Amino acid sequence: MPPALRLALISSPRSGNTWFRRLLQHCYTMPGVLRHEMADRDWAELLPECVLQIHWPRTAEFVSRLAENGFRVLTIARHPLDVLISVLHFAWYEPTTADWLRGDGGSEDGLLAASPNSRAFVEYATGPRAAALLRVTCDWWGLPDVIGVKYEDLVADTAGVMADVTGRIAPIRCPSPGEAVAACAMESLRRESVNNHYWKGKPGVWRELLPAAVVREIVPAIAPVLEHLGYDAVPDPALTPADADRNWVRFAGAELRDTVRRTTDGFRLDMADLNERLRVAEAERDAARAEAIALREELNQLVAAIVAVREHDPAAPHPALIRHLGETAGRIEHLFRLRRFPLQVAGLIQAVRDTVPQFPRRDRPHRPKG
Repeated sequence: MPPALRLALISSPRSGNTWFRRLLQHCYTMPGVLRHEMADRDWAELLPECVLQIHWPRTAEFVSRLAENGFRVLTIARHPLDVLISVLHFAWYEPTTADWLRGDGGSEDGLLAASPNSRAFVEYATGPRAAALLRVTCDWWGLPDVIGVKYEDLVADTAGVMADVTGRIAPIRCPSPGEAVAACAMESLRRESVNNHYWKGKPGVWRELLPAAVVREIVPAIAPVLEHLGYDAVPDPALTPADADRNWVRFAGAELRDTVRRTTDGFRLDMADLNERLRVAEAERDAARAEAIALREELNQLVAAIVAVREHDPAAPHPALIRHLGETAGRIEHLFRLRRFPLQVAGLIQAVRDTVPQFPRRDRPHRPKG
């Protein structure tokens, strides 16, 4: 029997991690584990076989824990400008991006409603938060004990890259890499996503969204990442700021409109369902309240009749009245248990019992303790 397999996919956010992880899961038919960080309990609760997806810098302690737990490490690189634009898009829909790297360098709050051709994006891309996120893949890229994959290569030849990767790890357990590729097609993954996780999936989209002036402003801040990962940043000189904005609206605007519409329609349906449930509950409450009032009135009349009978012959209340009184009290008790009526109802029943010693009791069966 082959040894248990554990894989750790460690890269910058929005580099294609989730797609790559799903491909690995399918190739080896094992579950995925997603973490923002790993506490002692997380290490202790790891499954015998899994693909761990995490964004975390390479520290001596983390490397040691990976080795102790038998992990083979992989990383995926993507053009940093594509990564940053994907972060911008994803931040619109996913509030937990602030948990990336425990918030190292800041958060994505300043990107809400921003576009790639905006001061907010430029300041983010040249700031400490972007540097912290992009540094993750750089920490792991090019090391002899780490399998590195470029997102662009994975898109261009998914089956071929997966065959190469799995050939360096262990024999696959699914019929073929091609079968895994078909099972993890981007279109099907998009339909499963609730936060628009899978967006364009297209390498080089930054050249359609960032005018040359914006690229020149950002490049000095990300130059070490470009060099380390082997990317250039040559913009499209013909792209005007207006063209860039139009492309952004074309890429993201329709999706945002559809997302808002789906959310609004879903809210309306939820509210309609809630209102209908409330209407039914109120109707049941009103009917039960009316029944309880009627029963209480009936019980009061029966108590008055019992008292009258007892005044005539205290030793022998009329059996039919006693039986009727017991049945009515039992119905009130049933309503009291189901509808949680005020304690006055239970008090009324007890008062009847105190008034009429022969009142038949509805004792509950004995239940042993424990």
